[in-house]
Amino acid sequence: MASPREQTDDESRPVAKRRRKYPRVLPKYRNPQRPTETWSGRGKLPRWLMVATENGQRIEEFRIVDANVSLERQRA
Repeated sequence: MASPREQTDDESRPVAKRRRKYPRVLPKYRNPQRPTETWSGRGKLPRWLMVATENGQRIEEFRIVDANVSLERQRA
């Protein structure tokens, strides 16, 4: 029997719960070798950034600088 928190469909299988909608987070770091690879600064470090930091580069070197955003907002 399903627990009170689980909903079931017609075939009596548990239905997946809906995920909370999170606001879109803009990328803060970009891979210079592959500009399509970006990272928002949340979660695990991507492999390309992990390799670069292990080779002596600093994360700030990969920071995306947006001319439309003030420096105070970039640091926040």
